[in-house]
Amino acid sequence: MLIGIALLAPTAAHAAVVISEVAWMGTSVSANAEWIELQNTGSENVSLAGWVLTSATGAPNIGLTGSIAGGGYYLLERTSDASVPSVTADQIEANIVRCPDQ
Repeated sequence: MLIGIALLAPTAAHAAVVISEVAWMGTSVSANAEWIELQNTGSENVSLAGWVLTSATGAPNIGLTGSIAGGGYYLLERTSDASVPSVTADQIEANIVRCPDQ
């Protein structure tokens, strides 16, 4: 009699969040039309609880909220949800993009 034992390892879901776009110059409509877009290149949802976006100088320092669906995007807009009219912002933050002279 031959007895076989199989070890089944769970497959790990890959979740990678990248900064996919930074719009820091505004638009012809408004200098405040600025945003940062994050992309989840993985297949699983990623909770942003405890995540912080910060620069090398420490300012701005933005605590993120919500989550990004697998393969999805997260839009962080400055001052209002009017920066990207065709997409609803996931978060509004007044100081997301700042030039050194601001």
